[in-house]
Amino acid sequence: MIASVPVTPDADTAREWAERELSDSAYTEAGRSWLLQILDWVGRLFDSLAGGVRDATGTAGALVVALVVAGAVIVIVVLTLRTVRRSRRAAGAGAVLDDVRSVRDLEAAADAAAARGDWRAATLDRFRALVRRLAEAGALDLTPGMTAHEAAARAGAARPGLAARLATDADAFDGLRYGHREAREADHAHVARTLAEAFGVRVR
Repeated sequence: MIASVPVTPDADTAREWAERELSDSAYTEAGRSWLLQILDWVGRLFDSLAGGVRDATGTAGALVVALVVAGAVIVIVVLTLRTVRRSRRAAGAGAVLDDVRSVRDLEAAADAAAARGDWRAATLDRFRALVRRLAEAGALDLTPGMTAHEAAARAGAARPGLAARLATDADAFDGLRYGHREAREADHAHVARTLAEAFGVRVR
């Protein structure tokens, strides 16, 4: 007699849990996730294997196969979801342009932040405005998820005289955004100076 294993769902339950999780719009495209297609394939494979084992060994053997396959499906789904989530977080986490504000709006926000002594916000928005100006000037092509250092490297290749300054500004951006660096007026002043050298724009 095989004892029940309450922590291991049967195949149908495992598939139901996985499909409920994968129905989240974060994992779907064109109404159907590629993971759901994999689950369908695994389900068909399970049905085929379980049928063959049941014919050969009876219900007990089929139950063992069901538990093994269900466990494997759960492990695959969990690992895949973790990878997808980490990839999405990584793609969005370092993005330098994580909003759709215009250069004018970004510079206005930076001016307001500097006026109240919020050097973190002022530096971040000033750098975003700088990157947008460089993109509009043709020094780089903005791409989804572009990081500060990617933007600095691409713009620096097009404008070698600014490469060192842009790299320093990108370091400050990342340090301030992720809390590795204490906000300083000098960081904002450095970005403002880079902006002045690149475009002749003077920050009040």
